Amino acid sequence: GVRGKIDPGIKIVKLAIIDPDYLQNVRFFRSINWNLFHKAMSRLSRLPIFIFDVWCITVLLRRIKPDILHINNGGYPGALSCRAAVVSAKIVGVNSIVMVVNNIAVDYQSLRRRIQKPFDKFVARNVSLFITGSRFAGDRLVKVLKIDPGKAKPIWNGVAVPNFKQVSPTKV
Repeated sequence: GVRGKIDPGIKIVKLAIIDPDYLQNVRFFRSINWNLFHKAMSRLSRLPIFIFDVWCITVLLRRIKPDILHINNGGYPGALSCRAAVVSAKIVGVNSIVMVVNNIAVDYQSLRRRIQKPFDKFVARNVSLFITGSRFAGDRLVKVLKIDPGKAKPIWNGVAVPNFKQVSPTKV
């Protein structure tokens, strides 16, 4: 549906990348029902898949040479591919990176998140602007990533409603 909503002159480029969490949904792995195996495969595959994603995105960015990279992420840290896009953009020399964070940032309570902290610093340093759906989400992102508050801007996912009087329903 994207093509119907944007200027026909804008080129859309499809990119197929891998997410390590997809491995948990591969039919073979589900059929043997080894939950521990699923989790292990997902964890062990993260680095090789991340490197592959960086390579794929870098090749694409070198070809299209964007001035701005807009990344739409589910949350933070969100998708591994979104963080790979930040790395690729820096490799290629894209100076303006905007990341939309559509959920509340996860703090460093878990071991997994503590391990990711140095990489989060890289992302925080290299993303030009974070867009969030609410002030609360932006404040949380500022707190978790320790970024300047001016680097996180909320754009509400709704419309402003003019002042109106609530009318009680009429009795039938």
